[in-house]
Amino acid sequence: MPAGTPLALAKVVFRPGPSDAWFEVGAFRFRLEDGTGRSDLRPRWDGDDRVLTVYLPKAEVAEVPYSCFLAEDDLELMAIWHWILQAAPKEADLEFLKQLALDGRHWMLTPQRTLVLVHAVQQPLRPPAFTDLTPQRSLGNTYATLVDRVRVHAKSTIKLDVRAEWSEWIDALAEPEPRRITGSAHVCELGVDDPQQDILNLAHRHEFGDTKYREVRYRGTATTRFREYLPAGLLEDERNITRTTIDEPEGTDEEPFISPVIDVPNAARPEAPKLLYVVPAFRWEEEAAIAGPPLSSRREGGWLRVYMDRPWYSSGDGEVLGALIWTDEFRRIPAEYRPYVTQWGTDPIWVSTPTTGAASLGNFKAATQTKLGGLTLDELTPPLAMVPVLPTLRRLEVPHPTPRSQTQVTPQIERARELEVRRPEVELRRERPVVARQPEVVAEVRPVPTLAVAGHEVQYDPERRLWYADIHIDAGPSYFPFVRLALVRFQPISLPNAHISRVVLADFAQLAPDRTVSLGFDPARPQEVTLSVHGLTYQRSQAMREPGQILVRVETLRPDVPKELGWVPTRDAAIEPARIRRRGEAPLWSGKITLPVARGRQPFRVVIQEFEGYAYQPAAPEARMARVTRAGRVVYAHAIEL
Repeated sequence: MPAGTPLALAKVVFRPGPSDAWFEVGAFRFRLEDGTGRSDLRPRWDGDDRVLTVYLPKAEVAEVPYSCFLAEDDLELMAIWHWILQAAPKEADLEFLKQLALDGRHWMLTPQRTLVLVHAVQQPLRPPAFTDLTPQRSLGNTYATLVDRVRVHAKSTIKLDVRAEWSEWIDALAEPEPRRITGSAHVCELGVDDPQQDILNLAHRHEFGDTKYREVRYRGTATTRFREYLPAGLLEDERNITRTTIDEPEGTDEEPFISPVIDVPNAARPEAPKLLYVVPAFRWEEEAAIAGPPLSSRREGGWLRVYMDRPWYSSGDGEVLGALIWTDEFRRIPAEYRPYVTQWGTDPIWVSTPTTGAASLGNFKAATQTKLGGLTLDELTPPLAMVPVLPTLRRLEVPHPTPRSQTQVTPQIERARELEVRRPEVELRRERPVVARQPEVVAEVRPVPTLAVAGHEVQYDPERRLWYADIHIDAGPSYFPFVRLALVRFQPISLPNAHISRVVLADFAQLAPDRTVSLGFDPARPQEVTLSVHGLTYQRSQAMREPGQILVRVETLRPDVPKELGWVPTRDAAIEPARIRRRGEAPLWSGKITLPVARGRQPFRVVIQEFEGYAYQPAAPEARMARVTRAGRVVYAHAIEL
């Protein structure tokens, strides 16, 4: 190497020794070793073994100039050197030129060449690291733009590949049930052109083909810069020459290289739910001793099961059935929102405690996803409103006047307020009448802070091939209140103005009250059972003053008939109802049951039935001849085996 350079070497002599022939030059070996972690990277010369050792860290590439040098007596043999002396001006420093020639740094005598040293690595020295990967998406877009500053080891990396993986539910009508599929895509490839630049600016579109929400795991794969230096056998498997971000880090050192899992939001309103019907539903709870019959049984009312037709997942995973509400008093709901929000009220037939006069998210006990504010209704969102342009026409001599329909525009504007009306001057020329153009603008949509949605998980019924959701509503201490559900599909992870679908109103449904049956057993009296029924009921009916009726009977099982059909009433059991004053927390029914034999010696069960009491007047040819008839509707029935 030329002397005087930052890593100058001692001169390596090739001249043969005094006893050697002139053609026996002294060769030497050049050895390149790993210099990673060494504080002193200067080359080392071993004169005994004639080995020149150069240290180079991993993934480093060094261009080293080298040249030959001359001995002083050999310099006199060079004619070029004599030409230099003859042509040199008087003020030239000949001693300096001579030293350059002896050191091998005079380009006219010993021109230098370049030796490229490469410490090739099989894989990049570290995986790529995402900083803050963010998907940018707009309404209606089927793609998301990924933006981030990705850190790589540029000296050992030639390119970065970004890949995506996700899984999602699909509900194809041609298949008997929904199924989960996996998807993957190669998002982009970024070249690392500058080995000194470790930061890559990522701004690339990931095309999905639809607007659905997805939870996507993005992986970055870095490829070694030294592919051409590796044997062909290693190149057969891409994993030998790449490093990928880590899905599950094993330590804190690996956390910067995690493959991020990103929520790509839904970019369009879901489809409206295909509502079929709403039916009452109940949840049963039993409290039993370690062994023996239950001590209490509770039927929780207030549940409604909503059945819907396929398909589901129009906005992607996590789509739930939402009940749209106005979180204020019902009487304060604006007229334009009343057809689109859930409401409830007292059944006018029964005199009972009124319902709550307002809805809140807390009234929906089974909701799993909620959102208060930030919602807009597609039904009340103005479409592309037309801004009227009324031209001011200057009268010119026109052989055929422009028809009125061509010069005056009366657009239909729906819910677009305070729109500016522009009146440009339009000149009608003789050659051709000019028709005023109507530019389109999107009216501003402002979310309503009091509009909320309570989302409920949906389940698939493989027998019916239908979807359903169970909604639990606490409408207050009222007896069988009416509820009108305003149902939407709700995608929690969505862009603004894309969370909910159009509203579908369900038929009126009633919420059944809770009922609790408590049993008491006395070990000293195995034939006796105390029973009480608690729950909310009405005070009286608008048609008659008689309260509801609860019937209790004891049944036994016939051994010669299958179990479900073999239960028959037994006349040997004694039932003694207690006198109840329905005030405060008093039970609806209470009493003592005496069995024919001790419990356990014969199968018994207690059957409880509750009937409403109301009166109606059958149709008759003449109303005067009609007679008021009492009737009852079963509102609770339960059987408890003793």
